[in-house]
Amino acid sequence: MEIPTLSIVKAGSPPRVIPDVNEIVSILAGGGESSCIPREQLEILHNLGRRLATLGNYSDAAVVFLRLCLHDCDDRRFWMGLGDSLQGMGNPEKAIDAYGMARLCGALEVPGLSMT
Repeated sequence: MEIPTLSIVKAGSPPRVIPDVNEIVSILAGGGESSCIPREQLEILHNLGRRLATLGNYSDAAVVFLRLCLHDCDDRRFWMGLGDSLQGMGNPEKAIDAYGMARLCGALEVPGLSMT
């Protein structure tokens, strides 16, 4: 699968470009370096997770979406992607939990009130 370039930054090191999907998923599953993914590249990961799920690779998609949820727990798209991936893996109970978190993201939004 061809994906846009993703770079990972380790504290005190220059960005490292990672062109391989399997290496990206492996890094995300292990934590560590993935905690330094630049904010603007989370969208690339979101698209990767969607593509993995579309291709039926639900376990790798779940890894991507779980890491995204940890980076930005207020983005309901990440929770929905995690729920869809878990559902595809045959784990409806955990999928319901992820969908519930996505719903909470919307419930906590108050029109006209900005938390930033």
